[in-house]
Amino acid sequence: MPISSLADLFVYALGTTYDAEHRLLSLLKRIVARVSDESLRPMLFTHIAESERQIGRLERLFADLGTNPRRIDCAAALGFASDAERLIAEVEGEGHFTDAVLTDLLGRGKRLEAVLYHHLLVVADPLAPSASIALLSASGKEEQFVATMLEWARPRLLRQAGAEGAFDVNAEPTLAERVALRGASAAGPDVSDLAH
Repeated sequence: MPISSLADLFVYALGTTYDAEHRLLSLLKRIVARVSDESLRPMLFTHIAESERQIGRLERLFADLGTNPRRIDCAAALGFASDAERLIAEVEGEGHFTDAVLTDLLGRGKRLEAVLYHHLLVVADPLAPSASIALLSASGKEEQFVATMLEWARPRLLRQAGAEGAFDVNAEPTLAERVALRGASAAGPDVSDLAH
């Protein structure tokens, strides 16, 4: 797609965000099927509906532009989804450790979507009517909120996993454990808290 104007860039960004939403919604559904934590599942099911509404908002913006919705491969989402599929396949079993790994993964996906919405807002600002800006802003805020909620849940899940003996807190963590533990101290307790 040739891009020679801000309007072209907006359509391109809209298409890549539309693609990312579809890829990450599919991933979200796979993750929900694996998550066992009963306090987490309702939030994830709610976010599935929210993601479907976000796709609808993007389709509305395409319609406002007089064009059909068109997915343009989002390389960032494609790479993330590929990596996520590999991690999902590697994480074994059920329980709080698996839930922590999967929520960390999903939180990173939500942050990616939030960045894509931010970019859309920057490009749309001089072009789009305020109603379109409001739609994009709402979707970006929803993505940020879900990412934050997932980050808050991860330390609790890791503490519960440690209490269940899912991993030896004194041993060198595996790759999957390092992925889950990354960022736990920023969102809550230190990894050493898992032993308590």
